[in-house]
Amino acid sequence: MKTKSLSSLAFPLALLALLVLSFGLLIPWLGFFWDDWPAIMVARLQGIQGYRAFYEIDRPYSVWTYMLTVPILGVRPLAWHLFALLLRWVTALGLWWSLRLLWPKRAQAVNWIVVLFAIYPVFDLQPIAVTFVPHWITYALFFASTVAMLLSQRRPQRYAILLVVGLLTQAAHLLTLEYFTALELLRPYLLWIVHSDSQSSDPRLEKRTALLLVLRRWLPYLLVLLAYLVFRFTFFRLASEDAAELVLVQTLAREPLSGIRQLLGLAVPDLLYTLFGAWSQTLDWTRVDLSQPIGLFSLGMSALVAILTAIYLQRSSARDSQSNGRWTRQAMLLGILVLLLGPLPVWMIGKQVVGGLFNSRYALGALFGASLLVVAFLEWLQAGRAQKAILIAVLAGLAAGQHLRTANDYRWSWIKQTQFYWQLHWRAPALQPGTMILSEGEIFPYVGINATSAAINLLYPLPGGTTELGYWFSDLHREFGIRNVVAMGSGLPVQRQVRSYLYNGSSLDSLAIYYQPEGGRCLWVLSPQDGENPELPEITVKALPAANLARIGLEASPGYPPEAIFGREPEHNWCYIYQKAELARQVGDWKTVVGLADESLAKGFAPNHPQEWLPFIEAYAYTGRWRQALDRSLSAWRIDHDLSPRLCQLWQSLETRSEIPAEDEVELERLKARLGCDNF
Repeated sequence: MKTKSLSSLAFPLALLALLVLSFGLLIPWLGFFWDDWPAIMVARLQGIQGYRAFYEIDRPYSVWTYMLTVPILGVRPLAWHLFALLLRWVTALGLWWSLRLLWPKRAQAVNWIVVLFAIYPVFDLQPIAVTFVPHWITYALFFASTVAMLLSQRRPQRYAILLVVGLLTQAAHLLTLEYFTALELLRPYLLWIVHSDSQSSDPRLEKRTALLLVLRRWLPYLLVLLAYLVFRFTFFRLASEDAAELVLVQTLAREPLSGIRQLLGLAVPDLLYTLFGAWSQTLDWTRVDLSQPIGLFSLGMSALVAILTAIYLQRSSARDSQSNGRWTRQAMLLGILVLLLGPLPVWMIGKQVVGGLFNSRYALGALFGASLLVVAFLEWLQAGRAQKAILIAVLAGLAAGQHLRTANDYRWSWIKQTQFYWQLHWRAPALQPGTMILSEGEIFPYVGINATSAAINLLYPLPGGTTELGYWFSDLHREFGIRNVVAMGSGLPVQRQVRSYLYNGSSLDSLAIYYQPEGGRCLWVLSPQDGENPELPEITVKALPAANLARIGLEASPGYPPEAIFGREPEHNWCYIYQKAELARQVGDWKTVVGLADESLAKGFAPNHPQEWLPFIEAYAYTGRWRQALDRSLSAWRIDHDLSPRLCQLWQSLETRSEIPAEDEVELERLKARLGCDNF
């Protein structure tokens, strides 16, 4: 009995190991991305009661997923990533159980299908954990309903209770998210497969009788589906324009030929990408930089996953006893149906899988259909067990390497985010509510304007329960444009909204920033005097008249930034010295700036860009250390001659405000000559 119990756990545990190797290795170094940030903002500012208003504009019945999970998981990234991985495993087990009930004599093929489903490379958004928790819960509910339905056919003595479970979980997944609605149309074919299996053992059961039985067993699920569709498109009213409006259905009704062309234009690229394009990406060796540790590591993990998967599949006790031809036909037809029905709700609203950074979520419903077709195709080729196991293992290894490289891209995005938020905190320990942060563009991969705004609203304290955003992050190109940005210096009212949260402010209450850490630069919080900085984009320079450093306060609030969200405060490196020097410079505390300069020299810190010497040059001058100010200016100019206009501007200001000793006047004139200050 104990051996049998361990045997039944072997595949689920092996599947969990596969998921951990594919998605879990970098989890401790991942954080929040994209729509994770607004969801975490709701949890922090309002608690679970805030989710009702937040999602009422499009998915009011999905809020239960967050109301259930947020009190348990809190706002720590690690908890959400582990939970998302667990949900993916549970969903894969739901498919495994469903297929085992569907084809009890094809245990080996079912295992292969589920292995591919678990790591299929088309869905590449696993690191966006908070956002996709509702999706995995909904997917798991769909499979739970499928398991209950199939189990009721295999165990008719428990039909009534299993029917109730099946209908309840069906209603739950339909109301939570619409992603898997069209997969409901698979039920009659699934029931037919089950009854055709029983028909083979009872030749007297006529097909007509079996068909009537299938329709009768499907009827309760069909009624729930119809009730949901009537409710969704007749009585259901959203607080805003329906993002799920069936635009393609309307086109098909008005102009059938045009609608068919549109449908094919959406479906054909999606199907080709899901079946072939996603796998071709796993062979994109341009992403494997062997000079970097992650390149070698991803290749090593690909090989390890492939080897371990091959060994497991070869040694697994699962064997197939059903007719190969019959099963292959059933699996291929089911796979095609899933591929067509899975993305159907997306196509009906005029969207598709290909063409968008976050669009791979639309392929979730098609995942197990693609996996079915791959395994069915191998069966059709009649390859031997060893050859098939090796091929499945190679595909698993390729997918695992791809997922690892993707997770590493997100890891770098999180590093860039946390460096920015901590530097912003160092530079602006307090920030008056109503402040807008102006940037030349989005500054983080896999995030976006709304998400960055949400994160900044977590960086500084806001009243509990508020729906008024204190801060907004603005992409100048997208929100204003090069023509309108000039008017910001005269004062423009700014109103922005993230679902139930509203920001009201003025363009005059802004901070302008420049953040390009890839070159080793720190975050630059700019002033109107930075117009001569040659590094700044044109649109940022035009926005500088709106920059208002008076929005910055000196004293941080206790508990901010919250370490549960942003992680522990990083080591105090050069960027810490620079931000604190800029803060002291803002209030004219030159002794502190000079002290920071001395500290940086003592610790061996130095900037990667000479622009970051400017506050120290100014502080040296104002504290009478003219020789050091001149030497540092010359050193900065030697590194970057394009800094000449900014240095000339600085020294012109110093000359008008301070009396330079006669012995240093000669050196200053030499410096100005080298800089070419007469030309500016």
